[in-house]
Amino acid sequence: MGRLARIGEEHGLFDRIGENHFGLYVDEGDTLLVAFDRAERARDLAAQGLPAGFEMVRRRSWSLLSVMSRGETWFLDDALTRFFRTLQARGVFDGFSRIIFYGVGPDCGFAACTYARFAPGARVLAAGPVATLDPARAPFERRFRSARRLPFPGPLGFGPAGLATAGRALVLYDPTEIAPAAHAALHTGPNVTRLGLPHAGRDFSRILQEAEASIPVLRLLERDEASPAAVRAALKDACRRNPGTMVRRARAALIQGRPKRAALIAEHGLAVSGDKRLSALLAEARSGKPARV
Repeated sequence: MGRLARIGEEHGLFDRIGENHFGLYVDEGDTLLVAFDRAERARDLAAQGLPAGFEMVRRRSWSLLSVMSRGETWFLDDALTRFFRTLQARGVFDGFSRIIFYGVGPDCGFAACTYARFAPGARVLAAGPVATLDPARAPFERRFRSARRLPFPGPLGFGPAGLATAGRALVLYDPTEIAPAAHAALHTGPNVTRLGLPHAGRDFSRILQEAEASIPVLRLLERDEASPAAVRAALKDACRRNPGTMVRRARAALIQGRPKRAALIAEHGLAVSGDKRLSALLAEARSGKPARV
């Protein structure tokens, strides 16, 4: 928090938004990235303890509005809602030529979608978003039980509704995971592109944020060139370098009775990551004997 406060003091603003949220604003270029993140992730996982989206400030000179939560708030907070309404009412968003809302993971992806309504015409990148935890709209959801006390039945509790006025929205999801795929299916509309990345969903944070694969995807959105083929190409290498994704791909190939394919996947994954789970899977694929992984 101290480091972010110093960045805000030098380049923009850092302040608390209500009880459990913080906002960092960095004023650089005429493209604004509104990124949602959890403070503990930025502290524990991100390079140099910086929030999601900060790489676009350093590499592309974008402006950044980073909204961070402390704990599992799902960004459903009256103070945060008032904050975005104030930005809209004062015409802050009108001062940028392009605005992109960005969130990775169930809660941050949800926030990127739901708060995009305050900047009509904005583009959205949401990876693995939950649409809602309202049982009436998502009866299939059995995770996140502690978060069901939050006001998901309220006006901002259905993320896909926030995309109605977006210029374009890109929703990444894992079609091999039942609940995430069901949430993705609720994000509909002519301006919404859903892109399935098999076996990658559990590692979207590591792929997009730690491996910085978000940079080419965000640039594609900025240039309005984010076709499914272009996004797949931009993420291909990062997915193939991610050990978790490669483990799940190799396991799936074994289950499908394709040991040669499993061996190729495990061999490649082992070469780029050194993950011991892939070593065990490679041995299983080559010998036909089950391995403990």
